[in-house]
Amino acid sequence: MSVNDRMTQLTENFSKLPEISDRDTKKSAIEEIKAKLETLPTDQLKEIAQNVNYNLVLPELASDDRELIDPLCDILRKLFDTLEGGEVYSKYREALITALRVNEVPVKMLTLRELTRTIQDPIALSILCKDSYVLDLILKNVADEDLTIVQMSGVILKKIGEDANGLKILCKQFHKDLTELISKNSTVGFRVLEIIVDISVHSKEGLQACEEAGFLNNLILLLSDNEILVQLNALELVTKLALHPEGLNYLERNDVLQELAEKIVQANEDPLSSLLIPGLIKFFGNVAQNTPNEIFSNYPGVIAALFEVIEAENLQILPIALDTLGHISVRVEGKYALDDLGDAMPRVLKKLADVLRRLPSEIKIRALNNLGLILKVEEFEQDNRILSLTKSWFDLLGDDPLDLIVSFCKQPFADIRGAGLEVLGIIALQMWGQEYIANAPGLIEFLLDRSIESFKECKEAKFEVVRTLSRTTADIFDANTIQRFKQFVTEGPMYVETITDVATEGAL
Repeated sequence: MSVNDRMTQLTENFSKLPEISDRDTKKSAIEEIKAKLETLPTDQLKEIAQNVNYNLVLPELASDDRELIDPLCDILRKLFDTLEGGEVYSKYREALITALRVNEVPVKMLTLRELTRTIQDPIALSILCKDSYVLDLILKNVADEDLTIVQMSGVILKKIGEDANGLKILCKQFHKDLTELISKNSTVGFRVLEIIVDISVHSKEGLQACEEAGFLNNLILLLSDNEILVQLNALELVTKLALHPEGLNYLERNDVLQELAEKIVQANEDPLSSLLIPGLIKFFGNVAQNTPNEIFSNYPGVIAALFEVIEAENLQILPIALDTLGHISVRVEGKYALDDLGDAMPRVLKKLADVLRRLPSEIKIRALNNLGLILKVEEFEQDNRILSLTKSWFDLLGDDPLDLIVSFCKQPFADIRGAGLEVLGIIALQMWGQEYIANAPGLIEFLLDRSIESFKECKEAKFEVVRTLSRTTADIFDANTIQRFKQFVTEGPMYVETITDVATEGAL
Protein backbone atom coordinates (compact mmCIF):
# COMPACT_ATOMS: atom_id res chain seq x y z
CA MET A 1 0.00 0.00 0.00
CA SER A 2 1.38 3.39 -1.01
CA VAL A 3 1.95 6.28 1.40
CA ASN A 4 -1.02 8.14 -0.10
CA ASP A 5 -3.27 5.12 0.27
CA ARG A 6 -2.23 4.65 3.91
CA MET A 7 -2.90 8.35 4.61
CA THR A 8 -6.30 8.15 2.90
CA GLN A 9 -7.23 5.07 4.92
CA LEU A 10 -6.07 6.70 8.16
CA THR A 11 -8.15 9.82 7.41
CA GLU A 12 -11.20 7.69 6.64
CA ASN A 13 -10.77 5.62 9.80
CA PHE A 14 -10.60 8.80 11.84
CA SER A 15 -13.74 10.25 10.26
CA LYS A 16 -15.59 6.95 10.81
CA LEU A 17 -15.08 6.95 14.58
CA PRO A 18 -18.66 8.21 15.20
CA GLU A 19 -19.98 5.09 13.44
CA ILE A 20 -18.39 2.77 16.01
CA SER A 21 -20.91 2.03 18.75
CA ASP A 22 -18.95 -0.49 20.82
CA ARG A 23 -16.88 1.35 23.45
CA ASP A 24 -13.91 -1.05 23.48
CA THR A 25 -13.74 -1.17 19.70
CA LYS A 26 -13.78 2.62 19.57
CA LYS A 27 -11.04 2.81 22.22
CA SER A 28 -8.81 0.45 20.21
CA ALA A 29 -9.47 2.41 17.02
CA ILE A 30 -8.49 5.72 18.69
CA GLU A 31 -5.32 4.22 20.16
CA GLU A 32 -4.36 2.76 16.76
CA ILE A 33 -4.90 6.11 15.02
CA LYS A 34 -2.86 7.90 17.68
CA ALA A 35 0.04 5.44 17.35
CA LYS A 36 0.12 5.76 13.57
CA LEU A 37 -0.04 9.57 13.64
CA GLU A 38 2.95 9.71 15.96
CA THR A 39 5.11 8.08 13.27
CA LEU A 40 4.17 10.53 10.50
CA PRO A 41 6.24 13.56 9.43
CA THR A 42 4.71 17.04 9.66
CA ASP A 43 3.78 17.32 5.97
CA GLN A 44 1.76 14.10 6.07
CA LEU A 45 0.11 15.11 9.34
CA LYS A 46 -0.89 18.40 7.75
CA GLU A 47 -2.42 16.66 4.76
CA ILE A 48 -4.47 14.41 7.02
CA ALA A 49 -5.49 17.37 9.20
CA GLN A 50 -6.79 19.22 6.15
CA ASN A 51 -8.93 16.30 5.02
CA VAL A 52 -10.56 15.30 8.31
CA ASN A 53 -14.20 16.27 8.74
CA TYR A 54 -14.13 17.79 12.23
CA ASN A 55 -17.90 18.26 12.16
CA LEU A 56 -18.02 14.50 12.65
CA VAL A 57 -15.11 14.06 15.04
CA LEU A 58 -15.39 17.00 17.48
CA PRO A 59 -18.81 15.91 18.83
CA GLU A 60 -17.10 12.68 19.92
CA LEU A 61 -15.55 14.71 22.74
CA ALA A 62 -18.99 15.08 24.37
CA SER A 63 -18.33 12.18 26.70
CA ASP A 64 -17.24 11.67 30.29
CA ASP A 65 -15.15 8.60 29.39
CA ARG A 66 -11.60 9.85 29.93
CA GLU A 67 -10.08 6.72 28.34
CA LEU A 68 -11.69 7.82 25.08
CA ILE A 69 -11.44 11.60 25.22
CA ASP A 70 -7.86 11.89 26.53
CA PRO A 71 -6.20 10.18 23.52
CA LEU A 72 -8.71 11.78 21.17
CA CYS A 73 -7.73 15.23 22.51
CA ASP A 74 -4.07 14.35 21.95
CA ILE A 75 -4.83 13.41 18.33
CA LEU A 76 -6.83 16.56 17.64
CA ARG A 77 -4.21 18.80 19.23
CA LYS A 78 -1.52 17.27 17.01
CA LEU A 79 -3.65 17.78 13.89
CA PHE A 80 -4.82 21.29 14.80
CA ASP A 81 -1.21 22.42 15.28
CA THR A 82 -0.49 21.75 11.61
CA LEU A 83 -3.34 24.03 10.50
CA GLU A 84 -3.43 27.80 10.32
CA GLY A 85 -4.66 29.60 13.44
CA GLY A 86 -8.38 30.26 13.06
CA GLU A 87 -8.93 27.60 10.43
CA VAL A 88 -10.78 25.20 12.74
CA TYR A 89 -12.93 27.99 14.18
CA SER A 90 -13.78 29.42 10.75
CA LYS A 91 -14.69 26.08 9.12
CA TYR A 92 -16.06 24.08 12.06
CA ARG A 93 -17.51 26.66 14.44
CA GLU A 94 -20.60 24.65 15.42
CA ALA A 95 -18.59 21.51 16.15
CA LEU A 96 -16.05 23.53 18.12
CA ILE A 97 -18.90 25.03 20.18
CA THR A 98 -20.15 21.52 20.95
CA ALA A 99 -16.71 20.64 22.28
CA LEU A 100 -16.37 23.95 24.12
CA ARG A 101 -19.51 23.14 26.13
CA VAL A 102 -18.08 19.83 27.37
CA ASN A 103 -17.28 20.00 31.09
CA GLU A 104 -14.08 17.94 30.98
CA VAL A 105 -10.69 19.60 31.53
CA PRO A 106 -8.83 18.00 28.56
CA VAL A 107 -11.61 19.03 26.17
CA LYS A 108 -11.78 22.56 27.54
CA MET A 109 -8.01 22.86 27.25
CA LEU A 110 -8.09 21.62 23.66
CA THR A 111 -10.83 24.03 22.56
CA LEU A 112 -9.42 27.03 24.44
CA ARG A 113 -5.97 26.27 23.06
CA GLU A 114 -7.42 26.34 19.56
CA LEU A 115 -9.21 29.62 20.27
CA THR A 116 -5.92 31.01 21.60
CA ARG A 117 -4.40 30.14 18.23
CA THR A 118 -7.44 31.69 16.54
CA ILE A 119 -6.93 35.12 18.11
CA GLN A 120 -3.43 35.30 16.61
CA ASP A 121 -5.03 35.68 13.17
CA PRO A 122 -6.39 39.25 12.71
CA ILE A 123 -9.27 38.20 10.45
CA ALA A 124 -10.33 35.32 12.71
CA LEU A 125 -9.99 37.60 15.73
CA SER A 126 -12.32 40.20 14.22
CA ILE A 127 -14.92 37.47 13.59
CA LEU A 128 -14.55 36.03 17.09
CA CYS A 129 -14.98 39.48 18.64
CA LYS A 130 -18.53 39.56 17.26
CA ASP A 131 -19.33 35.95 18.19
CA SER A 132 -21.43 36.53 21.32
CA TYR A 133 -22.20 32.87 21.86
CA VAL A 134 -18.58 31.73 21.90
CA LEU A 135 -17.55 34.73 24.01
CA ASP A 136 -20.20 33.78 26.55
CA LEU A 137 -18.79 30.23 26.79
CA ILE A 138 -15.27 31.58 27.21
CA LEU A 139 -16.40 34.04 29.88
CA LYS A 140 -18.05 31.28 31.92
CA ASN A 141 -14.67 29.51 32.11
CA VAL A 142 -13.26 32.36 34.18
CA ALA A 143 -15.12 30.78 37.10
CA ASP A 144 -13.71 27.30 36.43
CA GLU A 145 -11.96 25.38 39.21
CA ASP A 146 -8.99 24.51 36.99
CA LEU A 147 -6.47 27.37 37.00
CA THR A 148 -5.10 26.48 33.56
CA ILE A 149 -8.59 26.82 32.11
CA VAL A 150 -8.95 30.16 33.90
CA GLN A 151 -5.63 31.41 32.55
CA MET A 152 -6.37 30.38 28.97
CA SER A 153 -9.79 32.02 29.08
CA GLY A 154 -8.23 35.19 30.49
CA VAL A 155 -5.67 35.37 27.67
CA ILE A 156 -8.44 35.17 25.07
CA LEU A 157 -10.66 37.75 26.79
CA LYS A 158 -7.76 40.20 27.18
CA LYS A 159 -7.03 39.88 23.47
CA ILE A 160 -10.71 40.43 22.70
CA GLY A 161 -10.63 43.55 24.87
CA GLU A 162 -7.69 44.93 22.90
CA ASP A 163 -9.84 44.97 19.76
CA ALA A 164 -12.13 47.99 19.33
CA ASN A 165 -15.22 45.89 18.53
CA GLY A 166 -14.38 43.30 21.16
CA LEU A 167 -13.94 46.00 23.79
CA LYS A 168 -17.35 47.45 22.99
CA ILE A 169 -19.03 44.04 23.18
CA LEU A 170 -17.40 43.14 26.51
CA CYS A 171 -18.23 46.44 28.17
CA LYS A 172 -21.77 46.77 26.86
CA GLN A 173 -23.25 43.48 25.72
CA PHE A 174 -21.54 41.49 28.49
CA HIS A 175 -21.70 44.20 31.13
CA LYS A 176 -24.24 42.31 33.24
CA ASP A 177 -22.33 39.01 32.95
CA LEU A 178 -19.03 40.59 33.97
CA THR A 179 -20.67 42.43 36.86
CA GLU A 180 -22.24 39.21 38.14
CA LEU A 181 -18.90 37.41 37.95
CA ILE A 182 -17.20 40.23 39.87
CA SER A 183 -19.85 39.88 42.58
CA LYS A 184 -19.86 36.06 42.60
CA ASN A 185 -17.04 35.65 45.12
CA SER A 186 -13.69 37.30 45.77
CA THR A 187 -11.68 34.69 43.87
CA VAL A 188 -13.68 34.88 40.65
CA GLY A 189 -14.13 38.63 41.09
CA PHE A 190 -10.40 39.24 41.16
CA ARG A 191 -9.93 37.06 38.08
CA VAL A 192 -12.34 39.29 36.17
CA LEU A 193 -10.85 42.49 37.58
CA GLU A 194 -7.38 41.38 36.54
CA ILE A 195 -8.66 41.02 32.97
CA ILE A 196 -10.28 44.46 33.26
CA VAL A 197 -7.04 46.05 34.49
CA ASP A 198 -5.00 44.42 31.72
CA ILE A 199 -7.44 45.75 29.13
CA SER A 200 -7.35 49.18 30.79
CA VAL A 201 -3.56 49.50 30.72
CA HIS A 202 -3.36 48.33 27.11
CA SER A 203 -4.82 51.54 25.69
CA LYS A 204 -6.46 54.83 26.56
CA GLU A 205 -9.64 53.59 24.87
CA GLY A 206 -9.60 50.43 26.99
CA LEU A 207 -9.30 52.39 30.22
CA GLN A 208 -12.04 54.82 29.21
CA ALA A 209 -14.43 51.99 28.30
CA CYS A 210 -13.76 50.08 31.54
CA GLU A 211 -14.13 53.27 33.56
CA GLU A 212 -17.43 54.20 31.91
CA ALA A 213 -18.71 50.66 32.46
CA GLY A 214 -18.01 51.02 36.17
CA PHE A 215 -15.64 48.05 36.31
CA LEU A 216 -12.72 50.09 37.65
CA ASN A 217 -14.95 51.56 40.33
CA ASN A 218 -15.69 47.99 41.46
CA LEU A 219 -11.95 47.56 41.98
CA ILE A 220 -11.53 50.84 43.86
CA LEU A 221 -14.38 49.96 46.23
CA LEU A 222 -12.47 46.84 47.28
CA LEU A 223 -9.72 49.04 48.73
CA SER A 224 -12.19 49.83 51.53
CA ASP A 225 -13.42 46.26 52.02
CA ASN A 226 -13.73 44.91 55.57
CA GLU A 227 -11.34 42.06 54.75
CA ILE A 228 -7.67 43.04 54.82
CA LEU A 229 -6.78 40.25 52.37
CA VAL A 230 -9.29 41.63 49.87
CA GLN A 231 -7.75 45.09 50.24
CA LEU A 232 -4.26 43.70 49.67
CA ASN A 233 -5.34 41.82 46.53
CA ALA A 234 -7.07 44.94 45.24
CA LEU A 235 -3.92 46.91 45.94
CA GLU A 236 -1.93 44.54 43.71
CA LEU A 237 -4.23 45.29 40.78
CA VAL A 238 -4.33 49.01 41.51
CA THR A 239 -0.50 48.97 41.47
CA LYS A 240 -0.55 47.49 37.98
CA LEU A 241 -2.98 50.23 36.94
CA ALA A 242 -0.86 52.98 38.51
CA LEU A 243 2.26 51.98 36.58
CA HIS A 244 0.70 53.33 33.39
CA PRO A 245 0.25 57.10 32.89
CA GLU A 246 -3.45 56.89 32.00
CA GLY A 247 -4.11 54.55 34.90
CA LEU A 248 -2.27 56.80 37.34
CA ASN A 249 -4.21 59.77 36.03
CA TYR A 250 -7.48 57.91 36.63
CA LEU A 251 -6.46 57.07 40.21
CA GLU A 252 -5.47 60.65 40.95
CA ARG A 253 -8.68 62.05 39.45
CA ASN A 254 -10.64 59.80 41.78
CA ASP A 255 -8.51 60.68 44.85
CA VAL A 256 -7.39 57.06 45.23
CA LEU A 257 -3.75 57.98 45.90
CA GLN A 258 -4.80 60.49 48.55
CA GLU A 259 -6.94 57.87 50.31
CA LEU A 260 -4.12 55.33 50.22
CA ALA A 261 -1.65 57.89 51.54
CA GLU A 262 -4.01 58.60 54.44
CA LYS A 263 -4.15 54.88 55.24
CA ILE A 264 -0.37 54.92 55.74
CA VAL A 265 -0.42 58.04 57.90
CA GLN A 266 -3.28 56.68 60.03
CA ALA A 267 -1.91 53.15 60.36
CA ASN A 268 -0.87 53.68 63.97
CA GLU A 269 -4.45 54.56 64.88
CA ASP A 270 -5.89 51.33 63.44
CA PRO A 271 -4.11 48.03 64.24
CA LEU A 272 -5.72 46.33 61.23
CA SER A 273 -4.54 49.09 58.87
CA SER A 274 -0.96 48.35 59.87
CA LEU A 275 -1.31 45.03 58.00
CA LEU A 276 -1.73 47.05 54.81
CA ILE A 277 1.52 48.98 55.28
CA PRO A 278 3.75 46.58 53.29
CA GLY A 279 1.38 46.65 50.31
CA LEU A 280 0.87 50.39 50.52
CA ILE A 281 4.60 51.11 50.74
CA LYS A 282 5.22 48.81 47.79
CA PHE A 283 2.46 50.59 45.83
CA PHE A 284 3.89 54.06 46.35
CA GLY A 285 7.41 52.81 45.72
CA ASN A 286 6.39 51.49 42.30
CA VAL A 287 4.59 54.72 41.45
CA ALA A 288 7.43 56.90 42.74
CA GLN A 289 9.91 55.11 40.48
CA ASN A 290 8.31 56.81 37.48
CA THR A 291 7.25 60.10 39.08
CA PRO A 292 9.38 60.60 42.22
CA ASN A 293 9.07 64.38 42.48
CA GLU A 294 5.28 64.35 42.20
CA ILE A 295 4.86 61.60 44.76
CA PHE A 296 7.33 63.17 47.20
CA SER A 297 5.72 66.60 46.96
CA ASN A 298 2.07 65.47 46.89
CA TYR A 299 2.30 62.70 49.49
CA PRO A 300 5.10 63.59 51.92
CA GLY A 301 3.56 61.45 54.67
CA VAL A 302 4.14 58.33 52.57
CA ILE A 303 7.87 58.97 52.21
CA ALA A 304 8.15 59.83 55.89
CA ALA A 305 6.46 56.53 56.74
CA LEU A 306 8.88 54.65 54.47
CA PHE A 307 11.88 56.07 56.30
CA GLU A 308 10.25 55.42 59.67
CA VAL A 309 9.77 51.75 58.79
CA ILE A 310 13.43 51.38 57.83
CA GLU A 311 14.68 53.17 60.91
CA ALA A 312 12.31 51.27 63.21
CA GLU A 313 13.85 48.00 61.99
CA ASN A 314 10.59 46.03 61.91
CA LEU A 315 11.91 42.78 60.40
CA GLN A 316 8.53 41.86 58.91
CA ILE A 317 8.20 45.07 56.92
CA LEU A 318 11.86 46.03 56.54
CA PRO A 319 12.55 43.91 53.41
CA ILE A 320 9.64 45.50 51.54
CA ALA A 321 10.67 48.97 52.71
CA LEU A 322 14.21 48.34 51.46
CA ASP A 323 12.85 47.10 48.12
CA THR A 324 10.72 50.23 47.86
CA LEU A 325 13.67 52.51 48.54
CA GLY A 326 15.62 50.60 45.91
CA HIS A 327 12.77 51.01 43.38
CA ILE A 328 12.63 54.74 43.95
CA SER A 329 16.41 55.00 43.59
CA VAL A 330 16.66 53.18 40.26
CA ARG A 331 16.42 56.34 38.17
CA VAL A 332 18.61 59.40 38.55
CA GLU A 333 15.50 61.52 39.09
CA GLY A 334 14.61 59.34 42.06
CA LYS A 335 18.08 59.79 43.54
CA TYR A 336 17.84 63.56 43.27
CA ALA A 337 14.33 63.54 44.77
CA LEU A 338 15.61 61.53 47.74
CA ASP A 339 18.56 63.87 48.15
CA ASP A 340 16.20 66.83 48.27
CA LEU A 341 14.63 65.42 51.45
CA GLY A 342 17.48 66.80 53.54
CA ASP A 343 18.90 64.51 56.22
CA ALA A 344 16.47 61.63 55.52
CA MET A 345 18.78 59.70 53.20
CA PRO A 346 21.91 60.15 55.36
CA ARG A 347 19.98 58.72 58.32
CA VAL A 348 18.67 55.80 56.31
CA LEU A 349 22.06 54.97 54.81
CA LYS A 350 23.61 54.87 58.27
CA LYS A 351 20.79 52.57 59.33
CA LEU A 352 21.43 50.47 56.21
CA ALA A 353 25.08 50.05 57.26
CA ASP A 354 23.87 48.96 60.68
CA VAL A 355 21.51 46.45 59.05
CA LEU A 356 24.40 45.05 57.00
CA ARG A 357 26.49 44.54 60.11
CA ARG A 358 23.91 43.07 62.51
CA LEU A 359 20.83 41.52 60.99
CA PRO A 360 20.25 37.98 59.62
CA SER A 361 21.74 37.00 56.27
CA GLU A 362 18.47 37.11 54.33
CA ILE A 363 17.98 40.73 55.38
CA LYS A 364 21.61 41.55 54.58
CA ILE A 365 21.21 40.15 51.07
CA ARG A 366 18.06 42.22 50.52
CA ALA A 367 19.91 45.28 51.84
CA LEU A 368 22.89 44.66 49.53
CA ASN A 369 20.61 44.23 46.52
CA ASN A 370 18.90 47.53 47.18
CA LEU A 371 22.12 49.32 48.09
CA GLY A 372 23.21 48.41 44.59
CA LEU A 373 20.12 50.11 43.15
CA ILE A 374 20.69 53.17 45.33
CA LEU A 375 24.29 53.54 44.09
CA LYS A 376 23.89 52.39 40.49
CA VAL A 377 24.38 54.96 37.71
CA GLU A 378 24.71 53.89 34.09
CA GLU A 379 27.71 55.30 32.23
CA PHE A 380 25.60 57.46 29.89
CA GLU A 381 23.94 59.09 32.93
CA GLN A 382 27.15 59.89 34.77
CA ASP A 383 28.19 63.48 35.40
CA ASN A 384 29.90 65.27 38.26
CA ARG A 385 26.67 65.93 40.13
CA ILE A 386 25.35 62.38 40.25
CA LEU A 387 28.78 60.87 40.91
CA SER A 388 29.32 63.28 43.77
CA LEU A 389 25.95 62.25 45.22
CA THR A 390 26.52 58.48 45.02
CA LYS A 391 30.01 58.87 46.51
CA SER A 392 28.63 60.87 49.42
CA TRP A 393 25.98 58.22 50.01
CA PHE A 394 28.53 55.41 49.89
CA ASP A 395 30.76 57.23 52.38
CA LEU A 396 27.86 57.33 54.85
CA LEU A 397 28.12 53.56 55.28
CA GLY A 398 31.01 53.92 57.72
CA ASP A 399 34.67 54.79 58.17
CA ASP A 400 35.69 52.20 55.58
CA PRO A 401 32.61 51.43 53.48
CA LEU A 402 34.53 49.54 50.81
CA ASP A 403 35.93 47.18 53.41
CA LEU A 404 32.34 46.52 54.55
CA ILE A 405 31.29 45.53 51.01
CA VAL A 406 34.42 43.45 50.40
CA SER A 407 33.77 41.54 53.62
CA PHE A 408 30.60 40.19 52.02
CA CYS A 409 32.49 39.33 48.84
CA LYS A 410 34.62 36.97 50.94
CA GLN A 411 31.78 35.17 52.70
CA PRO A 412 31.68 31.37 52.14
CA PHE A 413 28.01 31.40 51.07
CA ALA A 414 27.10 31.94 47.41
CA ASP A 415 24.05 34.18 47.92
CA ILE A 416 25.61 36.80 50.16
CA ARG A 417 29.00 36.56 48.41
CA GLY A 418 27.32 37.16 45.06
CA ALA A 419 25.31 40.08 46.45
CA GLY A 420 28.51 41.71 47.69
CA LEU A 421 30.22 41.25 44.32
CA GLU A 422 27.20 42.79 42.57
CA VAL A 423 27.58 45.94 44.68
CA LEU A 424 31.32 45.96 44.03
CA GLY A 425 30.59 45.84 40.31
CA ILE A 426 28.30 48.86 40.60
CA ILE A 427 31.00 50.76 42.49
CA ALA A 428 33.54 49.76 39.84
CA LEU A 429 31.47 51.47 37.16
CA GLN A 430 32.04 54.90 38.75
CA MET A 431 35.33 56.79 38.85
CA TRP A 432 35.30 57.32 42.60
CA GLY A 433 34.68 53.61 43.06
CA GLN A 434 37.59 52.76 40.80
CA GLU A 435 39.83 54.97 42.92
CA TYR A 436 38.65 53.25 46.09
CA ILE A 437 39.31 49.83 44.56
CA ALA A 438 42.77 50.86 43.32
CA ASN A 439 43.78 52.01 46.79
CA ALA A 440 42.32 49.09 48.75
CA PRO A 441 45.15 46.82 50.00
CA GLY A 442 44.97 43.34 48.45
CA LEU A 443 41.69 43.91 46.63
CA ILE A 444 43.15 43.67 43.11
CA GLU A 445 44.77 40.35 44.00
CA PHE A 446 41.49 39.10 45.44
CA LEU A 447 39.65 39.99 42.23
CA LEU A 448 42.21 38.29 40.02
CA ASP A 449 42.47 35.16 42.16
CA ARG A 450 40.29 32.52 40.50
CA SER A 451 41.26 29.74 42.89
CA ILE A 452 39.08 31.09 45.72
CA GLU A 453 35.84 31.06 43.70
CA SER A 454 33.87 27.80 43.68
CA PHE A 455 30.37 29.11 42.89
CA LYS A 456 29.41 29.67 39.25
CA GLU A 457 27.36 32.80 39.99
CA CYS A 458 30.21 34.30 42.01
CA LYS A 459 32.71 33.59 39.25
CA GLU A 460 30.43 35.41 36.82
CA ALA A 461 29.90 38.34 39.23
CA LYS A 462 33.64 38.70 39.84
CA PHE A 463 34.26 38.51 36.09
CA GLU A 464 31.86 41.45 35.56
CA VAL A 465 33.76 43.50 38.15
CA VAL A 466 37.08 42.85 36.44
CA ARG A 467 35.62 43.45 32.97
CA THR A 468 34.33 46.83 34.15
CA LEU A 469 37.72 47.73 35.60
CA SER A 470 39.48 46.60 32.40
CA ARG A 471 37.62 49.31 30.48
CA THR A 472 38.82 52.11 32.74
CA THR A 473 40.04 55.04 30.66
CA ALA A 474 41.24 57.32 33.47
CA ASP A 475 44.78 57.00 34.78
CA ILE A 476 43.72 55.17 37.94
CA PHE A 477 45.36 51.76 37.47
CA ASP A 478 48.89 51.26 36.16
CA ALA A 479 49.46 49.68 32.76
CA ASN A 480 50.46 46.32 34.22
CA THR A 481 47.25 46.07 36.27
CA ILE A 482 45.11 46.99 33.26
CA GLN A 483 46.88 44.30 31.25
CA ARG A 484 46.15 41.73 33.96
CA PHE A 485 42.49 42.78 33.97
CA LYS A 486 42.30 42.35 30.19
CA GLN A 487 44.01 38.97 30.33
CA PHE A 488 41.48 37.85 32.96
CA VAL A 489 38.61 38.98 30.72
CA THR A 490 40.10 37.27 27.65
CA GLU A 491 40.25 34.00 29.54
CA GLY A 492 36.55 34.24 30.45
CA PRO A 493 34.65 33.76 33.72
CA MET A 494 35.06 29.97 33.95
CA TYR A 495 38.76 29.73 33.12
CA VAL A 496 40.61 27.21 35.27
CA GLU A 497 44.25 27.82 35.97
CA THR A 498 46.57 24.85 35.47
CA ILE A 499 49.32 24.13 37.94
CA THR A 500 52.59 23.57 36.11
CA ASP A 501 54.99 23.43 39.03
CA VAL A 502 54.48 21.17 41.97
CA ALA A 503 56.60 21.82 45.02
CA THR A 504 57.56 18.80 47.03
CA GLU A 505 59.05 18.69 50.45
CA GLY A 506 62.20 16.60 50.75
CA ALA A 507 62.39 13.68 53.08
CA LEU A 508 63.75 14.40 56.50
